[in-house]
Amino acid sequence: MLQALEKGEPVATAPVELVQEITHDVQAGILIYMPLPKTDRTGPEGFVYAPLRMGDLFTAALAGSDLPIELRVEDALTPDRPLFESQGYPTAAAGEALASENRLQIAGRDWILSARPGSEFDDDGPLRDTFVSGIIFTLLVLTTTFAVYWQGLAIERSRALAQMARSNAEQKDLLMREMVHRLKNMLARVSGIARQTARETSDKTEMVSRLTARLQAMAAAQDLLIASGTDATTLKDLLCAETDQIGQISTRLSGPAVALTAQQTHALALVFHELATNALKYGAGIQEKGRLDINWAVEQRQEGHQLRLLWQESIPAAAAPMSGPGSGSSSGFGTRLLALMVEEELSGTIERRFSDEELTVEIRVPL
Repeated sequence: MLQALEKGEPVATAPVELVQEITHDVQAGILIYMPLPKTDRTGPEGFVYAPLRMGDLFTAALAGSDLPIELRVEDALTPDRPLFESQGYPTAAAGEALASENRLQIAGRDWILSARPGSEFDDDGPLRDTFVSGIIFTLLVLTTTFAVYWQGLAIERSRALAQMARSNAEQKDLLMREMVHRLKNMLARVSGIARQTARETSDKTEMVSRLTARLQAMAAAQDLLIASGTDATTLKDLLCAETDQIGQISTRLSGPAVALTAQQTHALALVFHELATNALKYGAGIQEKGRLDINWAVEQRQEGHQLRLLWQESIPAAAAPMSGPGSGSSSGFGTRLLALMVEEELSGTIERRFSDEELTVEIRVPL
């Protein structure tokens, strides 16, 4: 590999023993390494690696030729470990005068290709010329085949690396723009919530408490998205995360599995947080026998699927009438926040119906 880096071209190893997993046939062979430059040509990107079993190579190259010759191929530096030797080579004795030896450079190493007539060789002029020409032609074919094969691998690999680099750059740019976009949206939402919380409270401690609770609801929604390993979560998981904070209220959840996008998750997290907070302050949480039922369904509309969610709070008749931002007041920030999240953020609708003993909030959001 170091030699390949220094020369910038394919380099082969000395003979090694190679065996395939599917067979126990051990053959002599070589390993070839070719460095691949980076697209900017500043250094190596990696290597094309190829193990070649010489027995398979020469058997395939000579298949069907029926030439009455015996061949031996060896590395010039390791003559005692032939790369290939035809079965009859050591005992062939006919036509010793026609024995031929040629040197061939393959991937930075010198090979010696020896050929001698086989036992069926007919010593006449035309066949002798054919024999010598065949050896030369075989050497040329092998050399050309190696060169074309390695160059093709290099071109294919370089194109794949270039395409991968372009794809990675485009993906990185897309993710960066998406992250900046989401961060801006998140900061704008936090800023708006902070301003509105300040307007609805006159006490610094109360403002900090309310703002912290709302930011924690947003953080909990983000935790759900991260935990899912995707860019989505489920409606039930989101509802459980919010209603767990009001565990003193008897709560029942009922509905099919609904996947929420990141935008829907963040918006509905604030909606459910406001409704849960209001339930504790003004609704089902003001007495021990209060109850909260949350039911949802997915309806097919002409414009597509729509989520219909009913948030129903029941309280004893002796309790004070429901009031506050979540139960129908049009002036509180909680009411404005619900409208902002559902109607503007999610292009849905929200309707509140309340009496002395029950509050029903109906939310419809396109999916």
